[in-house]
Amino acid sequence: MWNGRSGRFEVVCLLVGLLSMWQVAAAARVYHWVDAQGQSHYSDSALEPEADARVLEVSGPPLQRPSQESVRRLEENKRWFQQRTRERQSAELKRAKQRAIAAKAARALQQRCDKARYKLEDAVQQYDAQRRTWLKPKAKRQLKEKLELYRLAVKRQCDF
Repeated sequence: MWNGRSGRFEVVCLLVGLLSMWQVAAAARVYHWVDAQGQSHYSDSALEPEADARVLEVSGPPLQRPSQESVRRLEENKRWFQQRTRERQSAELKRAKQRAIAAKAARALQQRCDKARYKLEDAVQQYDAQRRTWLKPKAKRQLKEKLELYRLAVKRQCDF
């Protein structure tokens, strides 16, 4: 069954086995001798000790130079890969800049919110302190209006 890691393991084992056999075949000695009847024989071992066996050197297949087409394709693929790498790096840099701008904007919003809350706290404390004393109705109304303005400012500045 070809699934997951076990399938890959089987393929790797098969490839290792085939490659090891290829190396043995490429490095094998071939013996050539002619028997008493004049027939030529080839074997990987000298079967008849009295026969004058010659060892033939077997080399692997000749190395082929890559064709111009394959070299061109390799260069094209390399250029494409480099271009894609540059594009990904550029996109990542752009995203990082956007994240930095967004973080800076979020900090500014938070600072405005904090400032509005501090102003509201101060106004509440001032109202509480002056409420304990005698205030004219007009001054009391002005403090309440000021508090309401600060509450609206907090709601507006902190609603993000």
